[in-house]
Amino acid sequence: MASLIPLDSLVLIKSPRLPENTFGNVRYVGLVEGTAAQWVGVELELPLGTNDGTANVNGRRYFECKPKYGLFVRPWLVEVLEKENIDNAAIEKFK
Repeated sequence: MASLIPLDSLVLIKSPRLPENTFGNVRYVGLVEGTAAQWVGVELELPLGTNDGTANVNGRRYFECKPKYGLFVRPWLVEVLEKENIDNAAIEKFK
């Protein structure tokens, strides 16, 4: 499933811990050392994250972004969006 998530794609994060319509760009897809699972590293549009691209579990940097803009989520919590499927207000907000 994670292999179907392209790097740099625009995604909607579907987590109950985040506000609705939380968007970001995929910056990493793969294993995170110290875990046995696939993860998606996302650079969020707003500072709603937990890191700067550095995994909390091992202190290794997997991508770069501003502090609090990075988030690692499981693949089933992201929905890859096509620009034509996003309303114009959401696209403008993300630019």
